[in-house]
Amino acid sequence: ARVIYACLKELAKHQEKWEDQQEEERQKRRENQRQNGHHKPGKKEQFKYMREPASIVEDVIVMGTPNHVSIPSWAAARRIVAGRIVNCYSRRDYVLSLMFRFKRARVMKPICGTTPIDCPGIENVDVSDLIATHSNYCLKVGEILRLVCHGQPQPPPQ
Repeated sequence: ARVIYACLKELAKHQEKWEDQQEEERQKRRENQRQNGHHKPGKKEQFKYMREPASIVEDVIVMGTPNHVSIPSWAAARRIVAGRIVNCYSRRDYVLSLMFRFKRARVMKPICGTTPIDCPGIENVDVSDLIATHSNYCLKVGEILRLVCHGQPQPPPQ
């Protein structure tokens, strides 16, 4: 879950760069059209970003994420995921809670894997009935995926 979360944060940074690049290209095109009546992209422009980073990831389901809740990071991740982002957490995962807090004793923020994320577009699923400790996730992945209806058509948001 930590690796996926880190990748989403990195993709969000690249999405911002891509959007900046697109805006620069539009401005260059407008400027060139005013001056010459046409625009030819340079070689550097052609290879910078061949694809929008936000078009890469469809759905994300994280389980027991060992990271502090950072709403700006989750909002950035929401922007680059085309489909669903599901945060599966267990309030009973004391191993995650204690080990993470021990590692980062000076920071007392909530931990993603033990609490819901209050961010628009993030689905929170409490799996406390299935997960008593962090090591249960590897045994309960199938049940959790069925619980969140992974791979099944979803109704449009209302």
